[in-house]
Formats: sequence, C-alpha cells, structure tokens
Amino acid sequence: MSGFFGNLMIALRNSISATSLTAAANTTTTSITAGVSGGRGTYTYLWVQSGTSCTINSPTSTSTTFTGSNVAGTTTVNCQTSDSITGNMLQTNSCTITWTAVSQSVVISGTVTYNGAAQAYTLTGTPASPAPSGTPSTFTNAGTYVYPTNITSITPGSGYTLGAVTGSFVINRATISAMSFTLNTVSFTARQYRSAGPTYTIAVSAVTPAAATYSPSSQSQTTAGNYTLSSSGTGNYTGTNTSSILSLISASITQNSPRTPSSVPLSAVLSQIPPGVTYTWARTAGTACSFSPAGSANTTCNGSGTLTSTIQCTIAYTGSTTSPSTNLVPTSVIQWGIA
Repeated sequence: MSGFFGNLMIALRNSISATSLTAAANTTTTSITAGVSGGRGTYTYLWVQSGTSCTINSPTSTSTTFTGSNVAGTTTVNCQTSDSITGNMLQTNSCTITWTAVSQSVVISGTVTYNGAAQAYTLTGTPASPAPSGTPSTFTNAGTYVYPTNITSITPGSGYTLGAVTGSFVINRATISAMSFTLNTVSFTARQYRSAGPTYTIAVSAVTPAAATYSPSSQSQTTAGNYTLSSSGTGNYTGTNTSSILSLISASITQNSPRTPSSVPLSAVLSQIPPGVTYTWARTAGTACSFSPAGSANTTCNGSGTLTSTIQCTIAYTGSTTSPSTNLVPTSVIQWGIA
C-alpha cells in the first residue's frame, strides 16, 4: 500500500529546452522540446502561442519547430502537458521567439512605347507576397526610369525591409510613321526642278501621329543645287522622314574659241540638266546678228562690224508638277571685230 500512495503523490513536472530563440521571419526555428516527468499514465502535449502569429509545425508532439509568417515581431510559446490518469495539466515555462525582419529584394520591369498616357511599371518582390509598391507608380514621357532617381520611393511588403533594388522601366519613343511635305505651300511628293534665284521653302505639312514633335520643320533655298528636307522626331518621338528632291538650276553663256571677227561660238551652260530642256537664242540689243542653230545649247552667233550685240538664251524645261516660276535667261555681250 505504501508504494501505491507513494506513486499518487508524485507530482507532474515539466520543462522546456529553450526559453528564447531568434529566427528570420520567413524561416523555421530549431526544435524546442517539452520534458515531462511525474504523474501517471500517458503524457499529452499541446503547444500554444501568443503575439506575432507563426505556424506550430508539430502542435501535439513533445518537440516542435515554428515557422514565421514573414512578419517581424515576437511570439511567446509554451507547451501544456498532462497525463492520462489524473488529467492534471501543467504549462511549461515560456519561450520567446524573436522574428527578425526579412529583406525583400525588388526587381523593376516593364517596356512600353510612349502613347501620351500614364503607364505603370511592375515591381516583383522576393519573397513575392505581400508585394512591394513604388512612388510614383506611373510615368508618361519616354525614358528609362530607375530607383531612386525616378522611382523615388519603394515600400516593401508588410513585414519586410527593403533589400536590393534592380532593373528599370523603359518607355520607348513612339515612331513617326509618316510625314508629308509642301514646296512653297503646294504638296511636294516628287522631284521638282526650279530656276535658282527666287526663294523656295520645303516644309513639313503633316505627320502621323498628329501630335508628334519634330525638327526642323522647314528650310528655304535660293541658290543652285539639290535639296531635301530631313526632319526627325524630338522629345517622345523618333524616326526620320525625308522630302523629295528640289533641284535649283542656274545658267550662263560662254563665248568659245576659235572665233573670228564676225563669228563667235556660244554655249548655254546649266548647273544641271533638267528634263525637257529647250533653248531659244535671241539678240536683245546692239548690232544685228543671227544664230545657227537657234534652238540648241551650242550655237554660233554671226555678225559684223566693230560694235557689240547683247544676246540671250531663254531656257525652258519640264520635270515639275507645276511650271517653273522663272525661265532661265542668261545674257552675254559680244564684241565684234576681234578674233
């Protein structure tokens, strides 16, 4: 009988293997064990927690680990132990788990084309949830946006500290897909020939998209040569468009050799030869003379005496959607009586 009563008087006792632990808030702790002695029958275990929520991985076992919820803070845990005969329950001492903040690395991404509207980038966190956020959250103009130069603030998901931030958000410039031109306010779609001297202006008349910005918008020319206007997108736009060719032509008359006192070879010289060119020689002042042939670039002027003749060559041409504003009319003065 004394042994029986002695067993009844053995009190239930317990212990805990650790009273403090530290772990990252997204990891699992090392194992904690509840030790039990005394009492009678089979022991049961129930692990409980308070404070920052975590997962008790083996809540009814003698030993368990705990997994953080990605939230920094502290969790108090203990084990309620009991025996199957008496049903007495005894709670172990507490263990305080300190969950340290977890850094969330962030990648900035997104590639779009300028459309005149605000456009959002993507932030991808590791760990992924809760997701990070950035300020400002959208951008409109073409460019490359990075942290912290443009994205001035990134807030990690709840429970995280901000880790490394990499990547960028790119808004590409929109392409100018079409551009129309005018020549002196008239639609300019094919090569044009004009006589040098007057002012000719090639200008951009329309673009696609209509809101596109570009430079230069026009250019003006007066001297002989071949000209085009190349205009390129600026600001939020890219792409270069080039007008048709404007050919400005100049002309002169040369007196050639050999010559005689009454016969002078002549040539009408053009800076370039336009289509459909014609030549008409004539005397405009002074001693009478004749031209042979009278309708060619090269001719001979026949005259007499010791005076002079003022001659001209009227040069007309085609190759334009409109008639030239001015024919080419070079002039020259012939001194007769010299060889």
